[in-house]
Amino acid sequence: MFDRILITIAKPIARIIFPLRVIGKENIPKNGGFIICGNHTALLDPVFLLLTCPRRIYFMAKEELMKKGIAKWFFKKFHVFTVKRGAGDIESVNYAIDLVENGEILGIFPEGKRSRDYTPQNAKAGIALIAHAAKADILPVGIYAKGRIKPFKLTTVRYGKLIKYDELGMSEAGGRSEYKAASVKIMDEIKRLWGMGHEKNTDS
Repeated sequence: MFDRILITIAKPIARIIFPLRVIGKENIPKNGGFIICGNHTALLDPVFLLLTCPRRIYFMAKEELMKKGIAKWFFKKFHVFTVKRGAGDIESVNYAIDLVENGEILGIFPEGKRSRDYTPQNAKAGIALIAHAAKADILPVGIYAKGRIKPFKLTTVRYGKLIKYDELGMSEAGGRSEYKAASVKIMDEIKRLWGMGHEKNTDS
């Protein structure tokens, strides 16, 4: 409850400092679990999704973000949980799967880190592995600004059409090659949405 109250209070001020153009908001399912995936160029990317998505998002983040006291408190209030990069963090992965299976939204940035040149990079296979285990649909999002995201500069958040799990082309058994192909499919759609960021049509 704390997170939704704070977002409601902060939203008008936040959108003055960081003006947002929101497109495709009608594509966000009103109920049911799925994974929301966007490109990652700024620390504020999760905030932009929280400000524009009417439902709560549980973000998976790297463990390093939770080491400082204030940050740890803040992230916990906003239901961020960590995963150890480069390690088989089974507990965090199982928690992510449980969230989706219980009708919640899981937030993941498939690239695994921020892009230093402000353009979308290739996805890690982990996103497809989690989608496969949870049989989860994917909601792709393109977050676009001309160059670096900064205060008083317009940022576009474009929600795409839901990618149904069956469209990812993964068999019941799964496997590395299938995960890689599915991750490419997801990231290609995110890149397409990001590339449309300069277009004029908007909604809010």
